[in-house]
Amino acid sequence: MKTRFLSVLIVFILALSILGVGCDSKPSIPTVKPEDEGFSSERLVRINTVMQEYIDENLLPCTVTLVARNGNIVHLEAQGWKDVDATIPVEVDDIFRMFSMTKPITSVAILILYEEGLLQLDDPVSLYIPAFQNQVVTVGDETVPAEREITIRDILTHTSGTIGLGPGMALIPDLDENIPVSEIVDNIAELPLSFQPGTSWEYGFGHEIAGVVVEVISGMTLDEFFEERIFEPLGMDDTSFYVPSEKASRLVPIYVRIPEGDGWILQLLGSAFYSSAKVEGPKTQFGGGGWGGGVCSTIEDYARFAQMLLNGGELDGVRILSRKTVELMSTIHTEDYLISYGPGWGFGYGLGILDDITGIPNVGSVGRFGWGGAASTYWFADPEEDLLAILFTQVMGGAGPTGFQPNHTFDTLVYSALE
Repeated sequence: MKTRFLSVLIVFILALSILGVGCDSKPSIPTVKPEDEGFSSERLVRINTVMQEYIDENLLPCTVTLVARNGNIVHLEAQGWKDVDATIPVEVDDIFRMFSMTKPITSVAILILYEEGLLQLDDPVSLYIPAFQNQVVTVGDETVPAEREITIRDILTHTSGTIGLGPGMALIPDLDENIPVSEIVDNIAELPLSFQPGTSWEYGFGHEIAGVVVEVISGMTLDEFFEERIFEPLGMDDTSFYVPSEKASRLVPIYVRIPEGDGWILQLLGSAFYSSAKVEGPKTQFGGGGWGGGVCSTIEDYARFAQMLLNGGELDGVRILSRKTVELMSTIHTEDYLISYGPGWGFGYGLGILDDITGIPNVGSVGRFGWGGAASTYWFADPEEDLLAILFTQVMGGAGPTGFQPNHTFDTLVYSALE
């Protein structure tokens, strides 16, 4: 009897291990043969070839690339060097700074509160941050009263008129100062708007403001809200604003590309803002939109977030947003205003959205959405093709040879591999 019981117990334990019950293993998106999802293996290899050429020419230090279709990974590759001088290879599970790829996450946080009836998208921001009352707008050498208050919708779509990224960088405090984002946002509120709210588009600090709104309504810090409501439910175990010491060796440093002779060299970005700041110092500058560095993540973690959006707000049985709210988020709300992606693109809630393929430099389906980060990270999701593609590297600045557009090239390589 005892022998039979032990046999049954062993079978039961083995079954649990196969199912993953009680294990601490991280959930992952399934990997399949490319042909199973309508891709050509031979053509997908072109991604590896071209990225390696960029690395060999010192245009990029490394790349980690991922392509998935119908919720299954068909390509996942790490190439190049995490540390160029020490020739330490980059790994698939290394951690990258997302910068403005934090914006879609902050938008999701706002929309979670919206779905719970805790805010409306046309609420004035001053309802949650009083410093935004009675703003003025710069007109020539003068200022005039704002015709209306900026709203939650305005800050999610960069149509609020608040200070843009260029002049606004002067507002960033020294990294050793223990200053919360809420204080910086109050300083932003004191500055004149660049245009009347809702009448134009300018890339700026709207998502920093949105992050403070999340904190005010939820009573949680933004990192706590992200972890409890987004990262933990989605199994994004390696995503956070700050990298814990035990994971610090996986944080990929940021490089700058510098011309030398007829070619290029890569140098480490010397500023502490981009080096030790993510593992040392005050933990107050969460940067809901990216100026403080935003979140850090691995490519597979971010793929889980992006796949959730592509699935209409759900992943592995966990629903973060409703399907209709994701449709709202990924709909253009900027009329015909020209956004930074150029003609043919509009902007939703933290997402660039393709509206017209006529004359654009890259391929894609109308309705595809995504965004990028300051250190050259990039992703897009294509609902028509049920396609997700992500490119990670860590290079700041736009210097490069004529025609060097790795994001556009990546688009072409991905779409041209479809059967």
